[in-house]
Amino acid sequence: VESVHVPSDSVCALKRISKKLLSSSSWRADVERLRELDHPHICKTLDAFEDSTSVYLVMEMCRGGNLNNLARMGSRIFTEAHVAVLVYQMVQAVAYLHNLGFVHCDICPENWLFEKDLNETTPPNDLRLKMIDFGLAQKYAREPPRKPTRYSYPNAPG
Repeated sequence: VESVHVPSDSVCALKRISKKLLSSSSWRADVERLRELDHPHICKTLDAFEDSTSVYLVMEMCRGGNLNNLARMGSRIFTEAHVAVLVYQMVQAVAYLHNLGFVHCDICPENWLFEKDLNETTPPNDLRLKMIDFGLAQKYAREPPRKPTRYSYPNAPG
């Protein structure tokens, strides 16, 4: 849903999540983690609020549809240069999350939005892709294994 974020006076998206789907004890901490994400290819969470039945996320507005929609357009606007830019942006977003110790766990075309509408004349360098939907994201342990793992090939001497 398109809305206006009053503190910043900017157009934003409003995502409603039923409290029945959330862990009552952790959603606030999850939202705070989302608000801390700051990367050009991750959709920014600006704010959050709740009522008796739902939590609402106030997010950066992305008007260009998702990767799945673009794939349906076929080769009308895709060139190798377009694909290279998109893959680079996706890898940058995933690497950023991994460096923070998070795994998205739901990377699919529907979870990548374009910042603005595209057409047949959109040059590759004007593409701006944003990762969304961190509902399944997990924190992972970044510590190395305590004991080295030994590997050997079958029938190897020794």
